[in-house]
Amino acid sequence: MSTFGLDIGSHSIKVIQLAREGKNVRLIAAGVASSPPKGMSSEAEQDLLQVSEVIKKLVTDAKIATRQVVFALPEPLVFTRLISFPPLSDEEVNSAVEWQAEGYIPVPKKDAVLDHEIVKRTDKGVEVLLVATARRAVDKYMKIVQGAGLTSVAIETELIALTRSIAPAGKTALIIDFGAASTDVAVSVDKQVMFTRSIPVGGQALTRAVAQGIGVEATQAEEYKRTYGLTASLEGKVKQALTPVISSLLGELKKAVGFWQQEHADSPVEVAVVTGGTAGLPEIAPSITASLGLEVTIGNPFGAIVRDPRVAQTLDPYAPLYAIAVGLALRGV
Repeated sequence: MSTFGLDIGSHSIKVIQLAREGKNVRLIAAGVASSPPKGMSSEAEQDLLQVSEVIKKLVTDAKIATRQVVFALPEPLVFTRLISFPPLSDEEVNSAVEWQAEGYIPVPKKDAVLDHEIVKRTDKGVEVLLVATARRAVDKYMKIVQGAGLTSVAIETELIALTRSIAPAGKTALIIDFGAASTDVAVSVDKQVMFTRSIPVGGQALTRAVAQGIGVEATQAEEYKRTYGLTASLEGKVKQALTPVISSLLGELKKAVGFWQQEHADSPVEVAVVTGGTAGLPEIAPSITASLGLEVTIGNPFGAIVRDPRVAQTLDPYAPLYAIAVGLALRGV
């Protein structure tokens, strides 16, 4: 069954369709469109209909050849928890999760959608990744997808999709996704999500800091942020404006790494992989390295995907923005 990946972001909506050709995966179609002004932040019927219409047009314009879709829920709407059980069979794990889930999630079980996956099994026990979200959040996204004339075949979290597309195999990695409204973090072990956290600081906060710090409009601040970032250019004014927000963000990343390593001393984080809009901020990678003491790489979701050279030239500058959509599309190939 052919499917495509749909990433509904607060600033933009991305679509990716892939196909397997022997041992290779080929890019079939890709596209991006701006999200409506209110977008997913609204509950109004008319605003959600606008999102559906943008998706419908994007699917047509990008020449997506299927209406079967895999989409993701944003991390702030999702609760993820790693649970340890004694040695149990798969059936016993299912039962244990069913009975104990309510103690681990922030909403009543009757109002939640739950899923779980066994991520590690040893003689000493079983580790299970529990994922939960409010049923109303799933219903909202399903309504939008159906309004675009699409059929959902799977729903994932953004960090699970990201890990599939950019996490290094065989390593314990910190995945950092710089979104518009939040920065989402995962620790993956051999491409398996083991820990997640959402930090309510994203690209919008950085743009506001520049706008306020040097007294320019948001559009100009966004351009300054992307051009100068944490460099000393422009007399260091942009860097000076960004530093308090970046320092706070780096502090939260350091806490996340510290928490993981306190609980999993046998699997320390080896590398950080960054993606999302702010991944291209000048000097952000050295700042993360200095703060966390980790090698930092920019995630390239297209690294192992066969593409037409002309398409590659167009997409490569924006590759981090497509990481979630690529991860979703990879699920179906």
